[in-house]
Amino acid sequence: MTSIEKSETCKPFAVSVKKGCALIDNGPTRLYELINSGEIESYRDGKSRKVVVASLEAYVARQIAAEPSKPSSEWTRRATQARAATKQKIGS
Repeated sequence: MTSIEKSETCKPFAVSVKKGCALIDNGPTRLYELINSGEIESYRDGKSRKVVVASLEAYVARQIAAEPSKPSSEWTRRATQARAATKQKIGS
């Protein structure tokens, strides 16, 4: 008999909500919003909810694909200009 060791190539099919939050760097409220809207797949396993990892990966891929079409935020542009002005003042 050979023992099966967990390696870097072996990834889980589903994770807990807490781990799902960590994977996409969101809080549980946002993750449950995504689950309820159908963006992310999940299922109940006894009393716990499991999040399908493939659906998390698909969600991130959709977000990356949609990024170029999203309008840039005005506050981001202003913040970038403010940082550049501060650097110029310090460098002068």
